[in-house]
Amino acid sequence: MLQPKSIERFEQIFFLSLVVSLVMFVLNWDQSMEAVQQNPAAAAIAVPMMIGFAIIGYGISILLWFLIARRGNEVAKGIYVVLFALGALGALIGVLMGGRPGVPTPSVLTRVGQIVNLVLGIAGVWFLFQPDTRPWFNKGVDPEA
Repeated sequence: MLQPKSIERFEQIFFLSLVVSLVMFVLNWDQSMEAVQQNPAAAAIAVPMMIGFAIIGYGISILLWFLIARRGNEVAKGIYVVLFALGALGALIGVLMGGRPGVPTPSVLTRVGQIVNLVLGIAGVWFLFQPDTRPWFNKGVDPEA
């Protein structure tokens, strides 16, 4: 079965969002390290921990992309949507909490990156639910059964 146009668009948006996320990760490295190193116990493991969490997070994202875009796995689509919703909620809370005592204020660039990724994420999820994706996610399902 040929990949539907909406799934192709999802892939394009997914990888664009991944690039934006990686750029933001690199640009915010120093700020993240400063926040972690305020706790002397965490400072010793900060770098391996940050890199490890990034690898795990990006690995899960790429696995979900593969299952959605290459295998048409509906369960992976559901997991992706739930994780996106939780991430969007977390970003919204972060924006609302920024500037409060004890909470680091994100830079303008960070906020722009969050907004860009939020918009890309909404578009990606939207493409997953377009009518041309139904057969993609229902492979092997007999519509007459």
